[in-house]
Amino acid sequence: MPRHKEGSSDTSAVDAHGIAETPPLSAPDRIRAAATELLRVRGYSATSMRDLATMVGMTVGSLYNHFVSKQALLYDILLSAHTDALAALDAALVADPAPPVALRQAVRSHVMFHIHHPAAVAVVYRDIDFLSPEQIRTIVGLRRAYEARIVGLIVAGAEQGVFQPLDPSLSTIALISMGIRVAAWYRPGGRLSADEIADRYGAYALRLVGCSSQA
Repeated sequence: MPRHKEGSSDTSAVDAHGIAETPPLSAPDRIRAAATELLRVRGYSATSMRDLATMVGMTVGSLYNHFVSKQALLYDILLSAHTDALAALDAALVADPAPPVALRQAVRSHVMFHIHHPAAVAVVYRDIDFLSPEQIRTIVGLRRAYEARIVGLIVAGAEQGVFQPLDPSLSTIALISMGIRVAAWYRPGGRLSADEIADRYGAYALRLVGCSSQA
């Protein structure tokens, strides 16, 4: 799924971690990045477009040329985060590996994405209620699509006799919740690297679904 970038010509690919080398940021991208950090620190209610304009070195009028409202900017941030996470998950599964390998790769992608996007993750899960009902429905639809991919992997493994999950949907919720929390506590330079954490979470996932063969 392509990355949503309003007003940007960036066509760089998103890898299985949701990370890509990009050219110098366009004005909308600079606004989006600054807004994500400002929202993370202050929250939606305490963040003004004037504060954001000052942060990126623009006039308020110029800011509104790119995003028509603060709510539109928040929606853009949440939409980008969800489409990027989904694209990263799809990239991790493009080779269509066997269920044990696929689940480890999916969980690794999930954990690495959240490690590398902590500010966006904080905004996504705290400020979604400030969106319009229609915008929320779109975001929830992307979340369900993301969850459905992981449920599908677990069900496929169960059908092939390599997984013995008690409940595929509940297992998916547990795995996703575990990965989300990493964004809150991970710090570079800790006892384990990001790669090591992602690998261990992948192993935990196989245990959670009762995998009979460690991939």
